[in-house]
Amino acid sequence: MTAVRAAPTVVVDLARLTFLDSSGVHALVTAHRTAPQRAGRLNVGDAGGMVAQVLKVSGVGERQQPRNGGCDD
Repeated sequence: MTAVRAAPTVVVDLARLTFLDSSGVHALVTAHRTAPQRAGRLNVGDAGGMVAQVLKVSGVGERQQPRNGGCDD
């Protein structure tokens, strides 16, 4: 949450994540809701395997961004 409060855009790269439980989903949803309140943006992307399944089932998968999360780097 510190990053969401401090930066205008936060990119969460889930490419190497192999496990995500309800605590992780809750953190992503909270960050997603907090970012716009601070005129910011949260990009979540590159989930695969079981992590992608968890995000899909929870509805959070719809919030995923394409690879590179929209960054210009």
